[in-house]
Amino acid sequence: MIASKLLTPPASDVQVPMEQVGTFVRQLTHDIRNGLNAIDLQAAYALELSGQSEAADEIKRMRAQIQQSARSLQSLSAHFWAAEPSIIPYSAAIFVEDLRQRLGKQNPEMESRVVWEVKLTDETIGIDIEMIFAAMAEIFRNALHFGDRDSPVSARISAEEGSLSIEVAESKAAMESDPSDWGVAPFRSTRRGGYGLGLFRVRQILAAHNGSITFYYDSGCALLTTRVRLPLVV
Repeated sequence: MIASKLLTPPASDVQVPMEQVGTFVRQLTHDIRNGLNAIDLQAAYALELSGQSEAADEIKRMRAQIQQSARSLQSLSAHFWAAEPSIIPYSAAIFVEDLRQRLGKQNPEMESRVVWEVKLTDETIGIDIEMIFAAMAEIFRNALHFGDRDSPVSARISAEEGSLSIEVAESKAAMESDPSDWGVAPFRSTRRGGYGLGLFRVRQILAAHNGSITFYYDSGCALLTTRVRLPLVV
C-alpha cells in the first residue's frame, strides 16, 4: 500500500492580491454561467416537447430561476472588474434627471419614497455615465432597504466648493457598525447573506473619478446621511 502524505493546510494569514481574487471570481462565474446557459437551452427544448401541460409551467418556472441565477452571477462578476472610467463631460442637471428616471424604472418604490431637492444651474461634471449610475443605484438601494420603511429618503443635490454634492439621508433608529468603515475593504458585511462588495465597488468607482463618499450618523435625530462628491469641470 502506498502511504499518502497529509497535506498541511495553508496558513490562515496568507494574503492574496485583490487582482488575483478578481481573476478567479470572474473565471469561476463565467464557467458557472456557461453551465447555467446550457441547462437553460435544454429546458427550452424540454418546454417545446411538453406542450401545454403542468410540466410546461414547472419548466417555465425553472427557466426563470436559472436565468435569475445567471444574472446574479453576472452582477457579482462586475464587482471585480477594475474601475477604469471613460470620462466625458456631462451636464450635472441632466445627470440628476437621468438618474431619477433610471432609478424609477429599476424600482417603483423610488418614486414613492425618495424626495428630491435639486439646486443646480449649468454645472458640468466629468463622469463615466454607466459607472456612476451603478454606484448611485447601489447607494439608493441601500437607503431604501436598510432605512425606516415608514419614512421617506431625501436626496439633496447641489454644487459647492468645486464639487457636485449628492446627499442621501435615511431614517435609522440605530447603527450596527461604524459607517466610516463601510466599503473600505471587501467581503465585510453587516447584513446576513451579504457579500460585502457593494459599497467597496462604489468606493472604487468614485475614487477613479477623483470623487469621494462619506457617511454621517446623527443619533439625536436618528438620521444616516451618505454624501457623494464628484468634481465639477471648470
